[in-house]
Amino acid sequence: MFKHQLFIRPLAAALLLLAGGALGAPSAFVERAATVSGGFSFGNGARVVASLELPIDFGWPVDVSLEANAGYSSWASGPSPIVGLGAKALLFPALFGNPPVAVALELRGAAGEVQPFAAGPRFQVLPIVSLDFTPLVVNLSVGLGLLGGNVGLDGGIGLRYYFDPFALDASLNFSTAGATTAGVGVRYSF
Repeated sequence: MFKHQLFIRPLAAALLLLAGGALGAPSAFVERAATVSGGFSFGNGARVVASLELPIDFGWPVDVSLEANAGYSSWASGPSPIVGLGAKALLFPALFGNPPVAVALELRGAAGEVQPFAAGPRFQVLPIVSLDFTPLVVNLSVGLGLLGGNVGLDGGIGLRYYFDPFALDASLNFSTAGATTAGVGVRYSF
């Protein structure tokens, strides 16, 4: 076995452990971008999701974007389509100087996804903090989630590495009302 092969296996394992829900850990920054990601829920199945984020100018003093996503999950309880919408407002684009820290509030909703824990729509309210170590951005989020009538704590940690116009995403998301998910994705900014 070559030396570089010994390095690839631990790197792949680390990316999978750090990887996030197929929707990824959201970034506080507002971008015009398309993302394709894949992920899995520990012990429950896999999913593939495509999303599109578009900045919208309402004339407000904060940057706002809308996001739509669609995909497919193969949960242990049966396959299911995923359809979701979200809105994000960048409240503080640069709180500190080094590294720049951005804070946003995101509202997300998804319908049609069936999980072993509960069936029905999912809603989240997530404050997001992004630390910009250009070209690497670290995203942290913790907030409230509602899944099938169960209220819980949702959150995630994600890494996004930019090499314009692309970025690689890896994140780990949790929900006390749902499942812990992990995934990786590719993002294209246009």
